[in-house]
Amino acid sequence: MQDRPTSLIRMTVAGTLALAALVGCEQQKVADCDPGDKDWERQTFGVELPSAPAVDLAALPTDLIQAHYVGPYRMMALLIKGDYAGVQSYWREVEQMPDHTEQMRAVVRILDAFYERGLYALNMAQAWHAQAPDSPAAQMVLAAAWTHAASEASRTNYPKDAWGAHFFRVHDRVAQAIPLLDSLMIRKDVYGRAARELNLKARSMQPGGVDEAAWSHYLELVEFAPHYEWLYLRAAGFAANRRDEPLRATRFAQLQSLADTHALPQPHRLNLDQAIEAYVYPPAENPNPQAWRPYWEARVKGAPTIYNYYGWLEAEYAVHNWAGMVDVADKILALHPHHKRALELKSYALREMGESKAAYNASFEAMMVGSDWGINQIFTAYTRGGLGLPLKNYDAMYAHCKLGANLGLAGAANCMGAAHTDGFAGVERDDRKALAWHFLGARGGHANSVHDVAVLLPRVVREPALAADISMATGHWIRKAANVNHTAAVNKLAARPDWGRTCAIVDDQAWAEWAFRVLKAVLF
Repeated sequence: MQDRPTSLIRMTVAGTLALAALVGCEQQKVADCDPGDKDWERQTFGVELPSAPAVDLAALPTDLIQAHYVGPYRMMALLIKGDYAGVQSYWREVEQMPDHTEQMRAVVRILDAFYERGLYALNMAQAWHAQAPDSPAAQMVLAAAWTHAASEASRTNYPKDAWGAHFFRVHDRVAQAIPLLDSLMIRKDVYGRAARELNLKARSMQPGGVDEAAWSHYLELVEFAPHYEWLYLRAAGFAANRRDEPLRATRFAQLQSLADTHALPQPHRLNLDQAIEAYVYPPAENPNPQAWRPYWEARVKGAPTIYNYYGWLEAEYAVHNWAGMVDVADKILALHPHHKRALELKSYALREMGESKAAYNASFEAMMVGSDWGINQIFTAYTRGGLGLPLKNYDAMYAHCKLGANLGLAGAANCMGAAHTDGFAGVERDDRKALAWHFLGARGGHANSVHDVAVLLPRVVREPALAADISMATGHWIRKAANVNHTAAVNKLAARPDWGRTCAIVDDQAWAEWAFRVLKAVLF
C-alpha cells in the first residue's frame, strides 16, 4: 500500500532529476572507467557460490525455529538449500488451498519472502529452473528472484557518476523477469494470479512505469480473493497515486462497491474507508511525533487491523514508548505471528527496557522470518555484548551464522565469509571460500561484504585475461560500499576517485530525454 507522502516524493524526485538534466552537466570522460553495460553484482569470475552449511540445532533455540519454520519462510530456506522438491511441494499445498483469500495471502507472503533476498537467491532459482523448465512453480520463483533483484538495484542510492550502470542493472534484471511472467499470466490457476501480482511490481520498474491497464489487474485480483483485505488497500494506494482527481474518485468508489458486493468483513471494510479518507483528506503534517499517536489510536479503535496497528506501532516508536511498542507489537503478532517489522521493533523495545532474554528471542524470531536486522543484533551482542549472550562466544555465534546462511540472510553470509578470513570457531582460513560467501553477502547488500568483495576479488582471481573486468568490478563494489559510508571504502575511493565511474558520467542529451520521460510519467 502506498504511504501518504509517496506521491509528493515521486513528484519531487522527478522534478529534481528533470531540473538537473535541463540545467545540463558537463560530460566527463573517465580513465579506467566502467562502460555501464555489465551487471557486476552477478559476476563471480569462476568462484563457485557456496552451498548452505549444516546447522547445529543443539546450539540453537529449536522451539523458536519450529514456530517460524513454516509456510513461505520454510520455502525460502528450502530454496537456499537447493531442496527443489520441497519448494515444489509447498507450491502444491498452495495450489490445493480451497479458499481463494488464503491462497492469495500465501502467494503474497511467498513473494514477500524474496524481499532483499532476490539477488541472493537468484543462483538457486536459476538452477531449479534449469532442472525443471516446465514447472510453473520454478518459473514463478525465478521471476520473483529477478524482480526483487531489480527492485534491490532500484533502491540503491547511486551517485550521479554511476547512474548509467545503475539503470542498466535495473532494466536488465526486469527484462529477465517479464517473459517468465508473460508466459504465466495466461494461466487461470494460482500461478497466473501470482504472476499478475508480481507483474505489477516488475512493470513499475520498466521505462514508462505501470500503465493504466494495471488497474484491471488490481480489480481482477480483488475479484479472485474478495475477502483478502490487503488487495483492497494496495489497490487504493495505486488509485490514490493518479493525478486525475475524477478518475481517483471513480476508482475509490469501485473498490468500495466491490467491498460491499463481496461483503468484505469488518473491521477490514471500515479500514478501507479509513485508508481512502486519508488519501482524499491527508492528515495534516505535524513535526511533533506525539500528534500521531491519537490519530492511530482512533483508527485502531474503529478498525483493529494489522495495518492500523502497524501505524500505531511506528507512532509509539517515534516517541520511544518502549512498553507501548511491546504491547502494540504483540497485538500485531496475535494477528500475524510472523510479522517481521513487529518482531524487530518488539526486540528493540525490549532491549531498551533491559529485557535481554526476551529481546534475544524476538531478534531470533525476526531472523527466522527473513530479518537481517535480527541476525545482526545477535552478532553484535556476541562481539560487543548485549541480549544476555556470552561475549566472544564464537562457537555459539557461528551456529547462528550457519542457520542464517540457510535462511538466505546477507548478515549470515558476511559472518561466514569473516569466519574464513579470521579463522574463528575453528573455521579454516581460505580467501576463496571467504570471497564466495562475501559475494552472497554483497548481493544481499551487506556493506562489509560489499567492501570485502572488492578486497578479495583481485587477490583471489588473478587470470591476466580478466584483469580489466576485475578492476571494473572491484571499482563498482568499492563505490557501492563508499556510497553507504563504509569507512575503509571511502578511504580507498578517495585515493582513486575515478575508480568505478561510468565512462561518460553524463550524456546531456540522453540524460535530458530520460529525465523528461520520468517527469511526464509521474506528473501526467
